[in-house]
Formats: sequence, C-alpha cells, structure tokens
Amino acid sequence: MLVIDTEGRLIEFNPAAEATFGHRREDVIGRQIADVVIPAQHRDAHRAGLERMKLSNQSPLLGRRVRK
Repeated sequence: MLVIDTEGRLIEFNPAAEATFGHRREDVIGRQIADVVIPAQHRDAHRAGLERMKLSNQSPLLGRRVRK
C-alpha cells in the first residue's frame, strides 16, 4: 500500500510497496509518486489527473485499491 497527499508526495509506503517497487520506505517518503513508481511515459498524464482531482475533488481512483 502506498498513500499520497494532494500534492502527489508519498506519505505512506508499506512493506508490500517496498517489495513491489523495490524502494525502501525511508528513501521515498516525501518524494513525488510520479518520480518513484510512475513510468516516465505516464508521468504527464498522472500529473494532469492529479491537478483535475484537486480542482474537482473527484477521481476514479480515490478510495479504490489499484493493482498492477
């Protein structure tokens, strides 16, 4: 499980996320999720979606479990 704030910064990164993404929690907390786990080719779309969510307070991902 990983959790981001409204600015896209990682605020939680549990042991399962460490195993899945290959990063240690202490190395990623506070960093942008886009820079840590979003593939480079999808970062612009991710950032645009985050901005839309901040403006509308709605997102198809809010409160959902997303699996890769």
